[in-house]
Amino acid sequence: MPPTPSPAETRAGRLRLLAATTIITTLWLGVWPAIADWPPFRAQIDHNCELGIDPSAKFYTEQPVAAAAVISISAAQRRDAEAWWSVSD
Repeated sequence: MPPTPSPAETRAGRLRLLAATTIITTLWLGVWPAIADWPPFRAQIDHNCELGIDPSAKFYTEQPVAAAAVISISAAQRRDAEAWWSVSD
């Protein structure tokens, strides 16, 4: 069984947790939203929205445009499978 931490160690651990939580919260609620409003980033976000790319999707397959892409790629693979899987020397 590990030894019980001293009060100083407990306090240091709590301070580290508080610091980490403060940093993450500041980034999440302050820095990232400010960056998202910066014109170059805003233009890219708007462009992706126009393309139907959902920024909240966790996986590529959750994108609304993914189904069309899968169909297109599958059709191309059926037309010329060698082009997709052969290695040119």
